[in-house]
This record gives sequence, structure tokens and C-alpha cells, in this order.
Amino acid sequence: MRRTLSALGVAGALLAAAWWCRPVDFRIGADPNARGDITSEYELFFDLGLDGAFADQPDTAVAARAGR
Repeated sequence: MRRTLSALGVAGALLAAAWWCRPVDFRIGADPNARGDITSEYELFFDLGLDGAFADQPDTAVAARAGR
């Protein structure tokens, strides 16, 4: 049986991580200077099964994961 990356991930053989999460990447509304709610984004990603993330503010990512 041939295994795909998604099958390995579902089986728990791989970890999934997001690359470069930054508050400015998650803007709310049309204002280019507005910052988004990165904590809620992290919580959503972790709730969806993300194992980790590379972040500009790792303390924010760690706090969001701990608060789940």
C-alpha cells in the first residue's frame, strides 16, 4: 500500500506546522494598517490539528496554544 503525505499525517506519523505566522498577515477589514487577531488565528489553527508554528512573536503562539 502506498502512503501519501496526508495519509501519514492522519496516521500521526507526521507533524504539521505553519510557517511564519505574523499579526500583520491576519488583518481585519480593509485598513492596511490594522492588525488582526493573531491569538484567535492561532487558536483556530491549533483546534484544527496544527502541531506547531514558526512565529515572529513566539510568546503569543505559546500563550494561544496553552489557552486551548
